[in-house]
Amino acid sequence: MRILKRGALGGALLALAIAALLSVGGASTAFAASGGSAQDCTPWTAGSGAGAGAMHIQCTYHNAVEVVDDVIPCGPYAGAPATITITYNGQMHATQLTAGKGAGTFWVTGTQTGDFSAIPTDTTLPTYSGHTTSWFGDNNNLQNGSETSTFTVHATGSDGSSFTFHEVAHYSVSASGITTSFDKPVCSA
Repeated sequence: MRILKRGALGGALLALAIAALLSVGGASTAFAASGGSAQDCTPWTAGSGAGAGAMHIQCTYHNAVEVVDDVIPCGPYAGAPATITITYNGQMHATQLTAGKGAGTFWVTGTQTGDFSAIPTDTTLPTYSGHTTSWFGDNNNLQNGSETSTFTVHATGSDGSSFTFHEVAHYSVSASGITTSFDKPVCSA
C-alpha cells in the first residue's frame, strides 16, 4: 500500500515517455497538468548514435498537481482510504535507437519530488502532509529488459503521528526468458 500509487505518479512519467517515443516529431510539445502548470518537452533531437539514429527527448514538470484516491500506507491509520493531492517538480529523459542493428532499443528515466496532503475519507482521522520522491528507470534492448523504481514518503499527521514509507520495485527479463522481480515496501512509524 502506498500514499501515491506508483501507477499514478511513476506511471504518469512512463506514459509520457511512451507517448513521446511513439510520436517522433520535431516540434516542441507542452503538456498541461491539472492546476494549469505545464510540462514542457524539448523537441526530439537526433544524434549520430554510431549510425543507430539515436533520438532523445527531455521533459520537465514544474508545480504539476495530481489528485489520486489511495490509502494511508502505514502508521496507526494504515489502510485508511484517503484523497491525496501532490504538487511536484520532475523530469524525464528518453533515448531510442531508430535505425541499424539496435533499432527499438530504448532507455527512459524519470524523477519526481514534491509535497503532498492526504485527507482520509473518515474525517475523524488525522490529515497527513509531507514530502515524496519517486524515481524510475526502464532499459530495453532487443534481448533484455529491466524496470526499476523507488518511492519514498515522509509524512506527519495533524495528530502528531508520523511515518516514513520506502519502496523498491524491480522487474527484469533476460534474453533466455528468465525473469526476476521483487517489490519491497518498508514502513517505519
